[in-house]
Amino acid sequence: MPSKAPTKMPRGAGRLPLLNRGSYVRTSAIDLLVTKFLLTYPSSAKQIVSLGAGTDTRFFRLLDAYPDVRLVYHEIDFPTNTSPKIACIQRQPVLYRKLLQIPRTSSSYHSATYNIHALDLRTLAGPTDDAPLPELPNLDPTIPTLILSEMCLVYLQPQTVQGIVSALTTHYLRPTTPTSLVLYEPILPQDAFGRTMISNLQTRNIHLPTLTAYPELSDQRARLSSYGFTDGTKAADTAFIWKQWIPEDEKERVAGLEMLDELEELELLLKHYCFAWGWKDGESDVFSKAWADVQEQA
Repeated sequence: MPSKAPTKMPRGAGRLPLLNRGSYVRTSAIDLLVTKFLLTYPSSAKQIVSLGAGTDTRFFRLLDAYPDVRLVYHEIDFPTNTSPKIACIQRQPVLYRKLLQIPRTSSSYHSATYNIHALDLRTLAGPTDDAPLPELPNLDPTIPTLILSEMCLVYLQPQTVQGIVSALTTHYLRPTTPTSLVLYEPILPQDAFGRTMISNLQTRNIHLPTLTAYPELSDQRARLSSYGFTDGTKAADTAFIWKQWIPEDEKERVAGLEMLDELEELELLLKHYCFAWGWKDGESDVFSKAWADVQEQA
């Protein structure tokens, strides 16, 4: 994996060890899926499209870890998020010197390898005569593409998500292009923990439409199939991923970094978040080969 550290740090000092462990599992799982993709047919060009990337720095970590990989990386997010991110990159010499060119605007960045698109994802869902689909400069319609939604699409209505995925897989990418979608989302809204989670979010006027639409791992797999990812669909909650994907020596290393007493609470938390990943092979079996040995949850 490119890094042992989470790319996003949660807030909440009183629960920091618990949340840090969850962030570690989340980041490790994405790193594993992404790395296996990049290192399958390593001489072939590949593309990643990160939806709602926020402050994520995965592109720079991948660039450091795999400098010879031919990767085109795209991030799509609101201008209110992309502007401070670009400003932050410009203030950090270790990041800024990795850019191929100077950003021309405060909210977007475009180059042959790294692109930050400042737009509302919902504009991809329903083009009209007055508002056609926006351009995504440098997005290659032909090379194997991994689409990543890390707690992003969960905030949208299912039909809107369907439209976004359809636009990406049929308009921006050719139907024959090998394509995958990796989702990280909460699950199990119907039990006590899930009901409490939903209630707490609703008090802050936060709603997660896909949580109730796809409450179980089986629903997430069926969801991916409905999007056209019919060559493979897999899913696992993050409790399973912590137990099965993380080597024992790495678990010991992580445990030694920060004391965590709430093991039962951690197990409960991890069971309520999942990864679901699906793919269509198109002209290449890159995803079927990359993820053949990635263990899913029964």
